[in-house]
Amino acid sequence: MTSYKRQAGYWRAFFSPLAQNRLLCLLYLLLFPLLTLLDTVVQIQFERQYGMPWCLADQLCSITAYPFLGLLSVVLFLYLINHMIKYSFTIPVVIRQRNKVFLWFHQICQTAVAALAMTLYILLCVLAVSKGLGLEDLNWSTPHSAYYAYTQTVNTETSLGTIFLCSATSCFLGLMASGTLFLLLRWATDQYLLGWIVILALGAAERAAESLGFSLLFARLNLTFSRWEAPGRIRYDFLIVLLWLTVAILVGIAVARRKDFLRVQQKANNE
Repeated sequence: MTSYKRQAGYWRAFFSPLAQNRLLCLLYLLLFPLLTLLDTVVQIQFERQYGMPWCLADQLCSITAYPFLGLLSVVLFLYLINHMIKYSFTIPVVIRQRNKVFLWFHQICQTAVAALAMTLYILLCVLAVSKGLGLEDLNWSTPHSAYYAYTQTVNTETSLGTIFLCSATSCFLGLMASGTLFLLLRWATDQYLLGWIVILALGAAERAAESLGFSLLFARLNLTFSRWEAPGRIRYDFLIVLLWLTVAILVGIAVARRKDFLRVQQKANNE
């Protein structure tokens, strides 16, 4: 019975930040369909000028590009994570945890659940909007497609299921990696603002250096049409980001073990 109560208390604490931010969650539920619809309509109108019909597969790739994943989704996700961990560093909350490393893993798990939920919801919005607008599922095997216009080749080997899975993986890794970096910088510096600056600066730097082949995070997850000519490279980049994410979590463990919350609290009180 005691074990059951302990587990129930854990899950209640796990999801309580979302329960405390119902309006924020509701805003997200309303915002992403509108953003997806806007992005899809803009893409359709742009490609229609050149006689290139847009399809569901094109839109699945589009949501991994800089404007959607590298800016809109990540900014909204970090704002959500910021609210979820807002009270996690107070002394009463820290005391209730088993240890500081457990608190770190607790926040990583919260980030993973939020990233998975947001990824699934984004994909659901893409499917709903694409079907609602009557887009074809996949047209990469014909010359009359946006894929052919950009690559000058047709693609008969890549299936819609593969594109869907890669798009989901790209979104999840992008959100999870940016959220983990945000948490790591918060633990290491006791500052929220630095995480925003570093992640947005990273996205801007990758965007600016795109022509030079510079890629660290968002550029590796951007599923452009040309990357589907060598799908093995996509899997390789996913592994690199996953390795980067693992290292960040391990560094977070080391930072958590050395964290002195009492000193931080005293410093904040003195200020």
